[in-house]
Amino acid sequence: MFTRDTSITAALPVYRANGTVMAADVEALYTDAPARSMIVVDPDFDGYMAELSRGLNTILARTGTGVKKIAVILNADSLDEAELGGLSTNGASLRAFPRGETQAALAWAQD
Repeated sequence: MFTRDTSITAALPVYRANGTVMAADVEALYTDAPARSMIVVDPDFDGYMAELSRGLNTILARTGTGVKKIAVILNADSLDEAELGGLSTNGASLRAFPRGETQAALAWAQD
């Protein structure tokens, strides 16, 4: 599931992914389609990274949604799984950042 987190920044929407997340949950989250946002994958994330990636890539592939950039923060040991699922550490519109690089993720998402 996703919860809104206002403690990180007010500059763009930040959502925490925890528990089980399916691609349909991601698509439902982005019905309002913020142009730029950040998702923080909590340590208790119980879903498949591939589901999260698939949902995010589906949102970005839809024309007319207005979504331009999504930064995803996750544990460094999850980066390989994220890459296999379609999240990249150097993506143009969707980029994974290791936990601890929140400021870099914010700067990238706002650029």
